[in-house]
Amino acid sequence: MCREMRGNNTFGFAKRENSRRCSVAARYLDGLTGTGLVLPTVPTDAEQVWHLFVVRTPRRDELRAALADAGIETGVHYPLAAHRQPVFAGLGIDPGSLPVSERLQHEVLSLPIGPHLTDEQVDHVVDRIRAFDA
Repeated sequence: MCREMRGNNTFGFAKRENSRRCSVAARYLDGLTGTGLVLPTVPTDAEQVWHLFVVRTPRRDELRAALADAGIETGVHYPLAAHRQPVFAGLGIDPGSLPVSERLQHEVLSLPIGPHLTDEQVDHVVDRIRAFDA
């Protein structure tokens, strides 16, 4: 899932932070397997540094509210599909013409991720999601 960073890395903190992000992502993937969430995947020929950890669920808003009630901050990146952004209004793309994008704009949820998270904090997020999913 995460490979050792290669090359001359004069920024040792980046290596450590990316390594920690990988550990957090692995903990999420392990803990959230079997829930109703669609979890991120990484192609075998790719390296991931887990800037975001985005899951999908048709119950996104309900889950987000439940996590907020538990003191867990989440994010919704790109709450409006790219083709629906005002900058693209002049392209004439009709609503409904890209149904997958329009569905996903209501399902994506970014969980907390970063080198600052402890295993206990990650486990708390997992526990709250599992309780919601039950």
